[in-house]
Amino acid sequence: MRPPPKQHHQACPAFSSRTSELEQQDLHPDEDKGSATSTSSGSGSDSEDDSPALSKARSRSKKSDRPNHNSKITAAQIVKQRQRKVCQINSGATLEDAIKLLASNNSSSSMVYEEKAPGGPKEVVGIFTARDVIKKLNKHADKLEALQSTIKQVMTPMSRVIFCSPDETVEKIQYIMVELKIRTLPVVKDGVIHGIITLGDVINHHYSSEEIGGKKAFIKGVVGRLGLPTGTRVASHVVKEGVKRSIKWKVGMAALPHPFKRPDGVAPNLRLHGPVEYATDIDLSEDASFVLTLPWLHEHGDEATYVGIADGVGSWRECGVDPREYSHRLMELSEEFIRSMTPKAPNLMAPIVRPLDVLSSAWEAIAKEEVVGSSTACIATLDMELNQLSFCNVGDNGIIIMRHIDSDVAGYMRDKTTPRPLRTNDFRIAFVSRQQLRSFNLPYQLGYTNTQPEHCFDTPCDADNSSIPVMRGDVIVMGTDGLFDNVELDEICSIALAWEQKWFANGTHSSGLRAADFPEESVQELATTLCKRARELSLDQKRDSPFAILAKENDIMWGGGMPDDCTIVAMRVVKV
Repeated sequence: MRPPPKQHHQACPAFSSRTSELEQQDLHPDEDKGSATSTSSGSGSDSEDDSPALSKARSRSKKSDRPNHNSKITAAQIVKQRQRKVCQINSGATLEDAIKLLASNNSSSSMVYEEKAPGGPKEVVGIFTARDVIKKLNKHADKLEALQSTIKQVMTPMSRVIFCSPDETVEKIQYIMVELKIRTLPVVKDGVIHGIITLGDVINHHYSSEEIGGKKAFIKGVVGRLGLPTGTRVASHVVKEGVKRSIKWKVGMAALPHPFKRPDGVAPNLRLHGPVEYATDIDLSEDASFVLTLPWLHEHGDEATYVGIADGVGSWRECGVDPREYSHRLMELSEEFIRSMTPKAPNLMAPIVRPLDVLSSAWEAIAKEEVVGSSTACIATLDMELNQLSFCNVGDNGIIIMRHIDSDVAGYMRDKTTPRPLRTNDFRIAFVSRQQLRSFNLPYQLGYTNTQPEHCFDTPCDADNSSIPVMRGDVIVMGTDGLFDNVELDEICSIALAWEQKWFANGTHSSGLRAADFPEESVQELATTLCKRARELSLDQKRDSPFAILAKENDIMWGGGMPDDCTIVAMRVVKV
């Protein structure tokens, strides 16, 4: 019941809360075919509604020597023959309770219900399967805590449940399961669930008894396959040539606090800050960040690198709350979750976790700790299978990707503002992430408070989750609003180009450098340069910063720069 339905297979409409056994209400597949609920359009599954793929399958079966056994047996006959009750569990039950229910009933799925009133009718709200158990346990580092999650948190809701009608044939059911990659189909008629058909049921009814044969056929076809030979081993994993890891990135990070920060708070302006040095102590910053590279054997490499930044909301200081606590703890929990998901043995292979899963886990953990505050956040990693930058961003943090783009062949990405004879380079901005703002200077933010409604903050479900293809030679800059509020994108691009020309002469051959030959300190210098430039422009009151321009567009009088904490992560994509 995982993916949303494709084309003619519709998600389950609202049906009755009742479930029943087929022996209590005998279903005759030849009756009410026109009114039976179907996965195609709510009517019976007539031949004209079949998909082209199913029609081809039938045409192939007609050409074969044996009769099409699957086209005769229906879902009603399978449910009636099994004589098995439909498992049901309350949506408020825990994952641990559900595991016990499935094990005691030797079942792989259960319908989930809710009672509007104690002792009242049971209203079906979704379905729960063994797959949900595996996914939930894999997602959480604390397995004992995951077992206490409610079924409602992990079930497949009714709006995404795929179902079939009693008169559907095994052939049609098999097609639906293969097409949608599901293993369980509730059998629904007139708003009543009469049974659940599994992939095992389909396999059991795939051949007729004549085709299966008797004891002699069993001995010949099955007995010789029982038990693996001593010394059996798993074949070494082979990675296709086309998907071998070809790139990685070098990472540098720099940060500066708000220039007027003090241990007891922050001065609102330079005059009140007084004739003292600008702040440089990173511990005073409400920004938090991490760069984490770990040995991690997976299908496309042997290591993984994650970067994360968060910007605490400073207005919490007016409520007596330290704005640093939430953002710093959020990044700490993100880092802890990533470490907990790494393979526990040197030769053990494990899939890379998605940035969304990292941020979701940290957000759930910090809510349980009841850390008061709020923060924007962005987590990113390099998808080595598809050569993409994958990130999950909540708020006004930003990511830009800069690349050498040939103006003659780049199509819409070419520079259209500068006449061709005046262009001095082909270094362009290839991608800019989307800022998430509720209104001016009010970004999306994760948070917790015990004095406001539960849903007054955003969640990871509101995040911008994207994957952008990257190439060798790309320069990636990820930063908090302290950078983008003060430095124009074109100037960031110019700074990156100057940095490249300094370290790599003409700036183009560096894309061919291997990771082992790439100077480690070079990317760190780019991050530091950008951070210092953002500080410099934030204190310049003679030019309108990007923040000031946007403020005036919103009828707010603001001039000059925007002093703020600033954290920058610079990355260069290189050859493995």
